[in-house]
Amino acid sequence: MADKQCSGDEAFKVLTRLSQNQNVKLGVVAQALVDNITQPGAGPG
Repeated sequence: MADKQCSGDEAFKVLTRLSQNQNVKLGVVAQALVDNITQPGAGPG
């Protein structure tokens, strides 16, 4: 969420919206985000 420069509350709202839209638990969405960021070579091309 640092990439979007949003507050913690805004980040939580984004994650919650993604969770609801994808019908996936919030923890799974958050873990996928962390995994995506921490993978070597991840990020904008």
